[in-house]
Amino acid sequence: MKTTAKKATTKVAAKKVAKKSTPAKALKPTSIEEIRYAAYLNSCARIAAGHPPDELGDWLAAERALGA
Repeated sequence: MKTTAKKATTKVAAKKVAKKSTPAKALKPTSIEEIRYAAYLNSCARIAAGHPPDELGDWLAAERALGA
C-alpha cells in the first residue's frame, strides 16, 4: 500500500515540475505605430468632448492602455 501511495505522489510531483518548467509565451512588443494610433484616437475623443488637445497626455494614456 505504501508503494502505491508513494508512486502516485511522485507522479503528481513530476507533473507539477513539468508545468513550472514550460516557458511562458512572450508578449509581442507594442509598436510605435500602435501607440501613435491609440494616441490619435484619444485625441479625437478629447476634442469631441470639447477638451483642449494634450499631445503628451494622449500619448501616455495610449502607452498605459496598451501596456507599453
